[in-house]
Amino acid sequence: MVGSSSIQKILDDCVVLENWTGGRGNTGKSFNIYDSNTKKWEQYWVDSNGGRIFFSGHLNGTTMDYYADTDENGKKATRHLQFFNVGPDEVRQFSQRSEDGGKTWSVEYDFSYHRKKGAD
Repeated sequence: MVGSSSIQKILDDCVVLENWTGGRGNTGKSFNIYDSNTKKWEQYWVDSNGGRIFFSGHLNGTTMDYYADTDENGKKATRHLQFFNVGPDEVRQFSQRSEDGGKTWSVEYDFSYHRKKGAD
């Protein structure tokens, strides 16, 4: 199924806000900021099921690399979220998860975002 996402700059262009709807009808938001003290990007991700994740990372060339340590029902994991600039109208979002401290990774999802025709 196809989801949708809307991106906008808010709070005097200091925060990038994403409003998204997943292919199964769930919804959520992410708030992205640059922390000039730590020199890292931060993303706070929340969804309509009560899920939340705090990511921290950096821009590596044209790829945004985010990491988060999570604890879901006593199961600790590291998540690696990447955004790849595929072109002027396409972004790839790729998420992996490790439950052994980064020794092995499993793919959580691999999404492609395409700008709607006529959208700015």
